[in-house]
Amino acid sequence: MSLPVRLPTKSVWSFLFLVFIFRMVYIYIIPLQLVPDEAYYWDWSRHLDIGYFSKPPMVAWLNYISQKIFGINEIGVRFFAALLGTGSVGVVYLLAKKMFDEEVGIWALAISLLTPANCALSLIMTIDPPLVFFGILSLFFLWKATSAQDNKKIFYFALLGLSTGLGILSKQMMLIYFLLVFVFLFIERELRPLIFSKAFFIFILISMLCFFLPLYWNFKHGWVTFQETAHHFSSNSSILDCFRTFFEYIGGQLLIITPVFCAIIYVSIKQGILNFKVLDRRLRFLFIFGCLPLTLFLLNSLKQRINANWPALFYPPAIIFASAWFLKDKIQKNKIKRYLNLGLIVAYLFVFLTYISPFIFTIDCISGLRIDPTTRAKGWKELAAEVEKVYKHIKNKEDKLFLLSERRDTISELAFYLPEHPIIYKWDRTKNIIKDQYEIWGGPDNSAIGKDCLIILKKGVDIKELIPYFKEARKLKNIKIKLGKYSFRHYEIYKGVYFKGWNNIS
Repeated sequence: MSLPVRLPTKSVWSFLFLVFIFRMVYIYIIPLQLVPDEAYYWDWSRHLDIGYFSKPPMVAWLNYISQKIFGINEIGVRFFAALLGTGSVGVVYLLAKKMFDEEVGIWALAISLLTPANCALSLIMTIDPPLVFFGILSLFFLWKATSAQDNKKIFYFALLGLSTGLGILSKQMMLIYFLLVFVFLFIERELRPLIFSKAFFIFILISMLCFFLPLYWNFKHGWVTFQETAHHFSSNSSILDCFRTFFEYIGGQLLIITPVFCAIIYVSIKQGILNFKVLDRRLRFLFIFGCLPLTLFLLNSLKQRINANWPALFYPPAIIFASAWFLKDKIQKNKIKRYLNLGLIVAYLFVFLTYISPFIFTIDCISGLRIDPTTRAKGWKELAAEVEKVYKHIKNKEDKLFLLSERRDTISELAFYLPEHPIIYKWDRTKNIIKDQYEIWGGPDNSAIGKDCLIILKKGVDIKELIPYFKEARKLKNIKIKLGKYSFRHYEIYKGVYFKGWNNIS
């Protein structure tokens, strides 16, 4: 199995358009509900802002746009995941072709597309699809800016500033790219004068104007994002933990990139480290923005736990680097060709399993078990249906009723799947520690005093601390949500009568 060395550019874009259509159809038929993060970010879009508790606002803005187009449904939430996840592969192809040739472009496209990581990126709407898209788009504009004629540099640096800024508005990780632009221009002696140019100043100005939005929001909210992300930098406490997090990280990368392609990428990184001084500008560019950060993540996994998706921004340039490294050297090309072809076969298998697994795990005897990777996307509609029965019954008798829960995932999923999409408040059980956006928005204000409340809690949560806020609280129902033959979620529904207000406990 091999790939064609050349394809008409129109054929590539037609193919990617078909991929996008396939992904949209797949989203429509897939038996998966929203995962909690998707519902959580969707709920942000109902409260448009320039910043949020743990992330910049881009994911909320995109959700707002898509729900205006498609309405409140799973396709509406996931539209931009499919669009940006597929679009990022197209930009990988464009950049690789621009820097090298058609063959490198096609291989970089194929490797990018045939990974479970890109499948997930195009299915689940979190902060990563816009981050990866604006990240690789920024590299495209940076390469154009550094190779353009003087009269076009301002134009491309302005586009670079915009794409970098939009990336920063997607996820804080994009700030690393912003810093690496300085590193690249400084290392390349011929490009150093650009650091002091008007074009470069425009890049800084536009990207920093974008960064100012979530920064100002944090200033107004006690820098909660910085406090929230601080725990990501905790260190392992023992040698055993170092080995555990290291091999956990490697195992995760092997799964989401596929074993053969992952090995090829890291072998090329090793070769790049050993031969950095003789790399040409193109390879140094890709090494700095892809291989260097991936190396640092690998080393840092000895120190702390690294989530599998954290390096997502840096794989596209690393994939182009690996493709160019092995394909442009005739000796290396002959040695690696069979491994690339093997990588294609393994990747096809991994991608097939990725797409088919949600259907496999609908089988009752394995659905919801620990081996089921789709568990987090199950049971929410069923929970909403049970809550709706109680909610509708009480609401028909009493107009004054609000909803309350103690968990972020329960709140966001119910807000999405309940027919009226009501605002659901959070019972803040740790008042001195802000844990999510719901606690920033706060619970019901004084206008809710005197109203009754429907309280939905995960089974086992002690309601004693909540009872004093009501004249009385009584259990209405136990709910058992079936995820599979041997797997269930358990909830309890209470009615709180006459809410006293959070500060009026007698």
